[in-house]
Amino acid sequence: MSKQPTPAKNLSIWDDARKMIEKARRDGVETVWDRFEQQQPGCKFCELGLTCKNCNMGPCRISIKENGKMQRGVCGADGDVIVARNFGRFVAGGSVGHSDHGRDLIEVLEAITEGAAPDYKITDEEKLRNVSADLGIPIEGRAPLAIAKDLVDACFSDFGSRKKELGFVSRVPE
Repeated sequence: MSKQPTPAKNLSIWDDARKMIEKARRDGVETVWDRFEQQQPGCKFCELGLTCKNCNMGPCRISIKENGKMQRGVCGADGDVIVARNFGRFVAGGSVGHSDHGRDLIEVLEAITEGAAPDYKITDEEKLRNVSADLGIPIEGRAPLAIAKDLVDACFSDFGSRKKELGFVSRVPE
């Protein structure tokens, strides 16, 4: 007897994603959720983030011994260090992967300012002005395309930057 798949309502908070999952199931298309369920049960060390394969001496799997003392990996890292390093690598990897999407958006805005994207236009001038002002770009009495050109330059300068601070740091809440 095969296990019933997890209901789509438990896999996403978004209605459109749930509909896509349900359609994929009806059409016999395998999704990430199907592959995830096929690999269950998962490794308890991996679920807890207590496995390290950052060097060729591992993988190390860390647990707590009976005396309450945490084991250490070959390099001496305990579970706290391994979890922190793994988390840092996940964040860095995700940031790198998604930063390219941001660069694509800057390239589209640049094409708009150059008149090379006639099917696109700036539809929210208030947002353009707010973001630009947050990055220190003068907005008073300026046309949207002029502001957008400066915004493109400011955003492109953050990629591969050697500045001490990225422009969008000014938008981060306290």
